[in-house]
Amino acid sequence: MQIKESLEKTLPERRQLTVLFSDIVGSTFLSEQLDPEDLREIIRNYQNACTGAIFRYEGYLANFLGDGVLAFFGYPTAHEDDAYRAIQAGLDIINSIKTLSKQIEKELGVSLKVRIGIHTGLVVVGDIDKSDTLESRTIFGQTPNLAARIQATAEPNAVHISADTHKLTRGYFDSSDLGMHNFKGISQAIAIYRVNRAANVFSRLDANNNRLIPFVGREAELGLLREKWQHAQTGKGQIVLLSGEAGIGKSRLVHSLKEYAGQDTGFQSIELRSSPYHQTSSFYPIIDFLEHSVFQFEKNDALDEKLAKIERFLKQYDMPLADSVPLVASLLSIPLSKEYALPALTPQRQKQKTIELLNSIFLHQANQKSVLFILEDLHWIDPSSLEIIDQLIETCSQHKILIVLIYRPYFKPAWQPKNNMLTLELTGLSETNANEIIGRISNTKALPSEARYRWRAADISRVASRIPRHFPVKR
Repeated sequence: MQIKESLEKTLPERRQLTVLFSDIVGSTFLSEQLDPEDLREIIRNYQNACTGAIFRYEGYLANFLGDGVLAFFGYPTAHEDDAYRAIQAGLDIINSIKTLSKQIEKELGVSLKVRIGIHTGLVVVGDIDKSDTLESRTIFGQTPNLAARIQATAEPNAVHISADTHKLTRGYFDSSDLGMHNFKGISQAIAIYRVNRAANVFSRLDANNNRLIPFVGREAELGLLREKWQHAQTGKGQIVLLSGEAGIGKSRLVHSLKEYAGQDTGFQSIELRSSPYHQTSSFYPIIDFLEHSVFQFEKNDALDEKLAKIERFLKQYDMPLADSVPLVASLLSIPLSKEYALPALTPQRQKQKTIELLNSIFLHQANQKSVLFILEDLHWIDPSSLEIIDQLIETCSQHKILIVLIYRPYFKPAWQPKNNMLTLELTGLSETNANEIIGRISNTKALPSEARYRWRAADISRVASRIPRHFPVKR
């Protein structure tokens, strides 16, 4: 038995892997200009920045290659969004290096820039010795080599990705097509894209809006949500707790509710999303919503322009600017101008006043228009944001607001049942419904019975989202 287990441990694995390769721009020039101790400190800080970003998105730091960094996403731990994670890690590395470079320029008079290349492809993971450790396992295949080649095409402080990576993340990032590139030793030209920034999308459905799977088998649940929305429109705030496993169709159901609510010209949507990468970041979904959806900060906005955007927004709700602007600016880490001052409060009291202000803003909006308040991935919410949801639930009953909280079953809400609260748990679709979705997505193309068995029921929405794009979807 021990011999068999040892053999199984060392058997090669075939994996789809996303590889990130990062390298310092002009490292030879830096080595000529700097004292070796200073250079060592810069490279150490650079490696720390890379390591932090890679670990944040649960990648694997494979190796430091001089001033290069090699990381894997998809091995040893695989996620359904490894390509997305790799690109986010790359963008985070660039942002960290920009901040680090400012300090280096001030102290040493030189700048630090990096290039990043990312490619997704098949590899074989196998041992090169019998030690049976993670470090002894080697990646076989051209994927790491292509990531390094793509990195060499990047401008300073840019992330370049292959077409294979781009296909897996289309809609999630604003990218520029850089055309086909030929590499020595590679028989076929490779299409390369520059990643400019993360796109302001709320969910996978927003990223793939032109490829929504058909709405099938959830008519009863949608009817209940519509009833709740109708009650909310009369000024009787409602709450829906919507749970279900990943890929079961929660987001698709809420998307249909949004379409229904959108028929009302007085409708307003507030959409927040928790993140598995920011569970310890206080107020993360709130901050993300304010920065991208409310204030719509641009990359080059000066500090005074950001403060002006905050002021214009708060004036809509008759908020006293002297009290509210400092709290919002502090929440978003924006320095205050001379005309504002943050009151002398304990951290706990400042946090409580911030929660009260945000709750007041949400309810003010619900006084002016009917509000559909959606929070996706409640199971990943940080404690501070959860306090806002607690207060919103307690104070929403006399306002035109429907609060929809979406989470996976392992999360256990602590709220006591209320007359205005509905709890819905989605289960797998029937085989008939699943087959109908498959048939409509594949345009009645025949599918093997084994594939139909794998694709039906519980995981239908996740699997269907990966059906090749050349299948036209019939609405």
